[in-house]
Amino acid sequence: MLVNRISHNPEFVEVVYCDTKIMHTQRFEQGDDIELRCKGGGGTRFKPVFDYLEDTDAHIQGLIYFTDMEGDMSECDEPICPVIWANTGAREYTAPFGVVTNVQI
Repeated sequence: MLVNRISHNPEFVEVVYCDTKIMHTQRFEQGDDIELRCKGGGGTRFKPVFDYLEDTDAHIQGLIYFTDMEGDMSECDEPICPVIWANTGAREYTAPFGVVTNVQI
C-alpha cells in the first residue's frame, strides 16, 4: 500500500498486489469507497514493489507492505520513504530496513 502523504486524510492510497511480479494496482482517491480486488497469489518477491515505488511519478510518502515476510529482502534497496513491514505471518522476523510490526488479519 503506497500513501502519498502522511496524514489522516491522504490525497490517495495506492494498493499494489504482488506475488513474484506486480499483478494489479488500485488507486483510491479521497472520498472513494475502498473495495479491494486481490489478484495473484503464490510465491513472494519483494523487489517488484520497490521497483514500482522507484519508477512512479507520484510523490510517495510511505509504504506499508502487508506480507508473511517469507522471501528474499536482500535484493531490495531501501527507498527514500519510510517503510512499515506489516507481518501477517506466524513467526517473528527482522527486515534490512524499515519497521516490522505484527498484524493479524
